[in-house]
Amino acid sequence: MFRKEYSLFSYMLRNMIISIFLITLTSFMVALALVNLLLLKESDFVPTPYRDNEDLILAENYSDINIENLLGSGSYFYVLNDDYELVYISDENKSTYYHKDALQLLPSERKANSRNVGYLNKKGNRKFVKVEYNDKELETTLIDERRKVIFSNVLNEGIILSQGMYECFVGKNELFLLTKNDFLLKDGSKRHIVFFNYLSNSDTSVLRVMEILFIILVCVLIIIILGSSIYLYHLNRKVIKPIKVICAAIKNFEINHNTYYMSYKGIREFNEMIEQLDILFKKLSRYEEEKNMYIASISHDIKTPLSVIKGYSLSLYNGLVKPEKHENILMDISRKSDDIVKMINVLGDYAQLNSGKMILRTEKTNISEFLRNYIINLYSSLELRGVTIDVEIEDGKNYCDIDSFQLKRVFNNIIENSIKYNCNDLKIYFNLHFTECGEVIIRVGDNGKGIIPEIRDRIFDAFVTGNQIRKPGLGTGLGMTIAYRIVKLHEGSIKLLDTQKSNCSVEFEISLPINKIE
Repeated sequence: MFRKEYSLFSYMLRNMIISIFLITLTSFMVALALVNLLLLKESDFVPTPYRDNEDLILAENYSDINIENLLGSGSYFYVLNDDYELVYISDENKSTYYHKDALQLLPSERKANSRNVGYLNKKGNRKFVKVEYNDKELETTLIDERRKVIFSNVLNEGIILSQGMYECFVGKNELFLLTKNDFLLKDGSKRHIVFFNYLSNSDTSVLRVMEILFIILVCVLIIIILGSSIYLYHLNRKVIKPIKVICAAIKNFEINHNTYYMSYKGIREFNEMIEQLDILFKKLSRYEEEKNMYIASISHDIKTPLSVIKGYSLSLYNGLVKPEKHENILMDISRKSDDIVKMINVLGDYAQLNSGKMILRTEKTNISEFLRNYIINLYSSLELRGVTIDVEIEDGKNYCDIDSFQLKRVFNNIIENSIKYNCNDLKIYFNLHFTECGEVIIRVGDNGKGIIPEIRDRIFDAFVTGNQIRKPGLGTGLGMTIAYRIVKLHEGSIKLLDTQKSNCSVEFEISLPINKIE
């Protein structure tokens, strides 16, 4: 099952929306948990003036009660006797709101935060007020517009409330709340104490906290949305744009096979990526040009001997050649066929190495003896071609895991290039020594005319020859590329050395790991 493709921008947008949702949901859950915690501890917000001052009240030391410190500014209390006569009021300038028959409607301090006042319209235009207190049991009182109690499970129906008491309940003075407590003095007489408390001082504490939390949540959400919008803008500008530039360059190169100028300056990583892509495009473009040039040249190299073979074959077939010349012509046909086979083999080896399908057949070999035997077998053929050899091989029983046949090809390719691009009096140098790091270093050089600077850095690239422009008869330009790949398969390295401090004009250094020292 395949997933639907989507752009980087849509992917980032989707994840941003999910993140905002999760952050908002988490914040809401945390705020809700805090509110619930506050509600569970509601008693911490509800003033308890009677319990906090019970000793002073029972001792009738009313003047020592600092009610404003407990309930807030503007709060006060008054005390009534059993006949509902005023005994004490903490502020002479304040009013008393009570009715002896309706005093039971006042909640105790334990119910102070649970009053619920609502308006009901029934039977035409008559107004009814419902007053509820929620504690363990629901206490409900229904009052009409004439201040008459028409229903109550707290006091007797039919009583008429005072104007002050009625205004307190119906909400004209909704900013304060009355609570009362009954207590007995030491002589057994009964007292009623009524506390006047502004709701803004106590009853709305939890609501204020909830409002603050809600405001904080809204502010956080606004900040997240604004920040996300800025983030998306910069994402599109700093990330999406360079990606589009890179994609356009790749598409252009794929279609036209030429370099494409990528105009972008911004994030360092993208700058580096674009610079590397530009270098890669130039290398690929150059490689494409060299490959096309090579294909044209190699086709010419193959076409020439094939033309000779075809011409000789037709001449022999038509009897145009004298019998005494048959042997020479047949030898020429064989040599031209060998040249074609050699070029085809080189191409096959390069393709095999380039695809990573070549497998080495390695054996544990004494590297000093291997190189010494190789040079002995090579000596006579080089001497016939007027080439001398200078050899310096360090003795030792140092073994390497090598494919002898392939490693000989590396040396053969180097030597063939030396002979091909140089004149007479050529001397080839061989040097082998071991390092303390467990490597064998083999250096192969010559005293010829050297390699032109323009191709020194590209000597191991495919289709590069001793001339800047490959010419027919100068080889395939794959010899050093094949040598490089073979050495890499041996987990070694090969490089062209700087010969300014050496007697050689060209010198290659091959490094191979030593397997065992005996």
